[in-house]
Amino acid sequence: MDKTILVVDDEMAIRMILETLLGQRFDVVCLENGEQALDWLKENKLPDCMILDLSMPGIDGFEVIRRMREDRSLAQVPVIVLSSKDSTADRIRCSTLGAHEYVVKPFHPADLEARIDSLFRRRG
Repeated sequence: MDKTILVVDDEMAIRMILETLLGQRFDVVCLENGEQALDWLKENKLPDCMILDLSMPGIDGFEVIRRMREDRSLAQVPVIVLSSKDSTADRIRCSTLGAHEYVVKPFHPADLEARIDSLFRRRG
């Protein structure tokens, strides 16, 4: 397992599902809010990918993406948004902020895995 995926979601069930689903192929780090994510990103080796919820208490996913893209050391981390919001406005906002993918909950595990694999292929 040479790739690390950072999962940031305030729902414990989602974190557990993603850790189980992805943990067989990747090192998975799970955090429950945006503040923890930004702290972790600054203190650890950068992940190969981040899966990020939008609706979280405190610092939401939009703000996490914005801050990451403003920080030169974090700007290149690929972000897959995983959200219960299926809004065109939210999709556009995430894309404009610099997210790479947008997946709506409930999600199909194979779809998420295919998007991760595609992202890694594109990035080399």
